Amino acid sequence: MKSSAVSDVIASVLLLAFGYAAISQLFFHHTFYVQLVQGLGSDRTAAVLSWAIPILQLTICFLLWRRNTRLKALVTTLALLSVFTVYLVRMLPFAGKTICACGEPAPWFTLETNILVNTALIFLTGTAIVLAAQLNRQYKGV
Repeated sequence: MKSSAVSDVIASVLLLAFGYAAISQLFFHHTFYVQLVQGLGSDRTAAVLSWAIPILQLTICFLLWRRNTRLKALVTTLALLSVFTVYLVRMLPFAGKTICACGEPAPWFTLETNILVNTALIFLTGTAIVLAAQLNRQYKGV
């Protein structure tokens, strides 16, 4: 498979994951907010993040969809996924087997499962960044 097709598939997977998560977080905003409060311990920070995160995710979806902004969107995706994964790892000692309503595709995802999925997405995003950077160099003739 050509690297452009692989990059397109990975971008599509990320677009679907972020789109679903953002819509879920907006649809079940109160649950998302409460879990942020529990994880962060701050009402004010959780209030801001409970709106900022889904808006950022929808923005990333738009940028992933467009080829000319994809590389920047992939780098942003990698940063957001990494921060979110660290947040989930930080929650592990306190939450036990609590289910996270953070926009995951399956309601039975535990924190551990969510961390594994995020780690896989981080790997895919890193791969897509390398491929997209190569494609950008080819298009520019570098």
